[in-house]
This record gives sequence, C-alpha cells and structure tokens, in this order.
Amino acid sequence: MRAALTGRVKRYAERRGLLPNQGELLLCGVSGGADSMCMLSLMSELARMRKFEVAAAHFNHGLRGESSERDAHFVRDYCDAHGVRLETGARTGAAPFGASESESREARYAFFSSAAEKLGAIAVATAHNADDNAETLLLQLARGSGSLPGIAPERVFKSGLRVVRPMLCATRGEIDAYLAARAVPHVEDESNADSRYARNRVRLEVMPALRAVNA
Repeated sequence: MRAALTGRVKRYAERRGLLPNQGELLLCGVSGGADSMCMLSLMSELARMRKFEVAAAHFNHGLRGESSERDAHFVRDYCDAHGVRLETGARTGAAPFGASESESREARYAFFSSAAEKLGAIAVATAHNADDNAETLLLQLARGSGSLPGIAPERVFKSGLRVVRPMLCATRGEIDAYLAARAVPHVEDESNADSRYARNRVRLEVMPALRAVNA
C-alpha cells in the first residue's frame, strides 16, 4: 500500500505539474493530523527521488486551547526529529467556535503566503484528499450551486500564492494505511467529530450512508 500510494501520488502530481523541479522548495502546510502528516512524509520521499526540497508550515488557530498547543508542539518535535525546516504562525485574539471557517482559512493562507515568500518556496502544498473532494461536491450540491467544481489540484491566489494539492488522488483509508505501514505519528483533532460543522455532518452521516449504497 505504501509503495503503491507513493507511486500513484507521484504520477498524479507529475501529470499536473504540481511538484517542484530539482533544487526548488515545496512548503507543506502541516496541521499534525493524519492527512498532512501523510503528505509531509510522502513529499519527503518524492523530494529524495526528484532532488527538490521540502519544508513545513504550521499555523495555530488557537481555537482549541490546550489541544491547539499540543498540535503545534507535536509538529515542531516531528520536524526537529526529521530535519525538516519549520515555519510557525499563530492567530491572535481568535474566537472559539464562533470563528467562521472563511476567517480561519484567510488567516491560514495569509500565513502560508508570508512563509513561502520568506523561504523562497515555489508553492504551498495542502493535504486535501479524495474524500475531502467528495464532501465538497456534496456540500456544493446541497447548497444549490450552479456548478460543481470540487477542489482544484492547483490554485493561484491574487496575492501570487500558488497552492497545490498533490493528495487529491488518495482516499482517507489509503492515507491511514500509509501512516500505519510507515509508523508515521499524527494527532487527532477532536473538532472533527463536532456535528455543528456542516462538513462534519456530511463526513459522519452522509458519506457512510452513500457507501452503504455503493462502496
């Protein structure tokens, strides 16, 4: 599973021009969760194959108190142990549950942009996967969107920030299997089980029902 996933992500990313050239730097957005830890490990593998560099960026939203601090320490310890350069940032004055998803995303991407510029990274990689894409399509459908674009493998912001998503071909099950095979640690975000979030309701209730119809 590990080798198969590495090869498939490599082919997916190469076909779409998502990987750096030799000597260039890719900055990975790392929360400490399963998806981003898999991406960091996998991109590090591909970096050795293709002779590019990898660094990590962690943004502490401060929304979960001690859990947020735990995640930040976890990412720092992992990067220190594996010789990965790390840039960290934090949102000050963050509200708890009331903080909107769009506000959090804007703060995170502003930090990614400054970190990428500081390090000279050609792009920031995020760990969106195939399950995230399916959930996004269902949310767009439920909200009556006139089109269903899903999550794009690449996006360039007005600021010039280039974001790539090399893990869109991987399912959550494949990611879990990779982490287990490589003994890559991760932390669990307890807010992922909070059904007050629309995406979590889709993930926890709708997706299992659809898999029961067609796995």
